[in-house]
Amino acid sequence: MAEQSFHDLVALFSAGLALILLAGVRLTALRLPALVAAGGTMAIGAALAPWSLGGLSTAILPVAVVAGVATATAFLGNQRFANWVHGTLARLRRPGVQAVVLAGAGTILAAGALVKFDWEDKAAIDHDMDFMLSATYRPPTHELAEFAVTDSGHRVRLSQVQDERSLQDVTVAEHQALTNSGMSERMIRVAPASDACNCHGWVFTGGRYWLTPGDVEQILADNGYHQVSDPQPGDLAIYREAEVISHTAVVRTAGNGSPILVEGKWGWMGVFLHPVGDSCYGKNYTFYRSHRDGHLLTTFTGRAQPAGSLGQ
Repeated sequence: MAEQSFHDLVALFSAGLALILLAGVRLTALRLPALVAAGGTMAIGAALAPWSLGGLSTAILPVAVVAGVATATAFLGNQRFANWVHGTLARLRRPGVQAVVLAGAGTILAAGALVKFDWEDKAAIDHDMDFMLSATYRPPTHELAEFAVTDSGHRVRLSQVQDERSLQDVTVAEHQALTNSGMSERMIRVAPASDACNCHGWVFTGGRYWLTPGDVEQILADNGYHQVSDPQPGDLAIYREAEVISHTAVVRTAGNGSPILVEGKWGWMGVFLHPVGDSCYGKNYTFYRSHRDGHLLTTFTGRAQPAGSLGQ
């Protein structure tokens, strides 16, 4: 959720609350004058509440709104103006009517702020979901006759894309996806986009093939992986969406007060180094460790041919 949306919510809601408080002041001014100062102070405090979030600039909007509406209603109560608009507008001289105007404006403003915040929140979620769908897009693939095996002997199916896109085509598509998501400056590129493999294949087959989430579950079970809470370089970060594995990455830095950085291939896109909790795959991740030498399946040895560091 964008920070600006939250600031807008607080600013507009505070303005609405301040107007409602001023409405109460207007109603009680004649009968309980002692409450005028207290009510006015509370209204001003409500209007200035956003100041604590972002300084004076954040409080300008609610203060301006409250001052504008309050001044307008006070002006409407002026005798000369009331005489000028004697007919319909004459009713606005009444404290009760002015209170209704203030309360109505405040309620509409506060409710509008909540609606605006909810709409922007849903729009942000939809935007993130669109990018997630883009990142997890799997081009048409075909299963090969050859297969890999886990340490326990289970077969792992290997797939390749049917029609691999050119570097130019995938680079353009990747640039658009990353730019629209706002993630272009949130990671370090290690290797360019490629249809050659997905994140799982990058880790377990050296960047040669596509694997499925089910294959990864089998590999974790057969190759001696166990969950850990103290990740170390070389461990795996497994991301899940609704309990289904969505991404596999390799821990590159961790411990000694250092931020946890992971490296992985984002689907058909490039290989990136980024903070473990800052990616299109969310924050539902678990770390895994194995005492075996590297992560490549037993059928594969050595490093893959594509440029960039690999998940070993």
